Amino acid sequence: MDLVFFIGFMRFLGLSFFLVVFLSACGGEEPQADAAAESSPAPAASNQHERVIAGTEPLPSELHQAVRDLLGPIYQGIDNVRYAASATDLNGDGHPEILVYPMGPMVCGSGGCDLLVLAKREGRFALHSRTSVVQTPIFLSETKSHGWNDLVVTVGGGGVVGEPLRRLRVQDERYTANASLADAASADQRGPLLLAAGIDVVQASPLSASEDAGLSPLERYAGRYQGVLPCASCPGIETELVLQAQGRFELLEVYREQGDEPFMTLGQWQLAEGAENVFVLTPDDQSEAPRYFELDDQGATALDSSGQAIESDQPLRLAREGGDN
Repeated sequence: MDLVFFIGFMRFLGLSFFLVVFLSACGGEEPQADAAAESSPAPAASNQHERVIAGTEPLPSELHQAVRDLLGPIYQGIDNVRYAASATDLNGDGHPEILVYPMGPMVCGSGGCDLLVLAKREGRFALHSRTSVVQTPIFLSETKSHGWNDLVVTVGGGGVVGEPLRRLRVQDERYTANASLADAASADQRGPLLLAAGIDVVQASPLSASEDAGLSPLERYAGRYQGVLPCASCPGIETELVLQAQGRFELLEVYREQGDEPFMTLGQWQLAEGAENVFVLTPDDQSEAPRYFELDDQGATALDSSGQAIESDQPLRLAREGGDN
């Protein structure tokens, strides 16, 4: 496949922005409806690019210990718990709350993982809320409930029909306990991106050499990849690819000098049949063709539609966050 065809193919996919309805059935107590919940609009970002990208604040290193101290009692006896985390002020008091998304085969189910919100009480962080069956990405909402920003999350899996986007509100001093039972949300209710599995992902405890050798291909290459890929009609496509160890991917693309509007594609990723390090990304929308990337510890190389290398002088490489590039 020549470069021109590949670039046209990338642009076609980039201009497709779909979120597919997933089926979800998850246990948990249904939160009581709160008719008195306030709804006040938050200031809108100046453009769609800021609405999706701006406001993400990775968790400072000195706060990771507070997260680990709380994860221990919650997931006691479970090994290899990883988490994505970020800090942002959710209640307008001038102090950041911590959002934590734990990951691992023993802490997540088919419907997703927990979302933990930690707030400072008497000088120490404590668990404020725990919401089950959440999938990423997680966004700040443009509305507030009882002084706390609402959160827009994704749900999927199981057998309950509903919108894939849900709005978590503070009710009875806590966010909704089960994301599948939360109110449906629309795409235009999303504000800044707060969390995606792959952003600021760390181990709750370091992997030993023997444990690292036993990682599955998805666990080994899960992470965040960034770079600029070629574009036939623009200076380049700013690309951010987040690969989750559970087999989901999030692809965010911005076409330079074409309005800077971001396009997101969601789907599943897996090792290509008979390959060692070539992976196929299958969008949720079945009308979109799969994409192929060759992965290594330092980054990802875009391949053609059959999973073969592309002969080109243009950069086809995405750098892996934390990789030794």
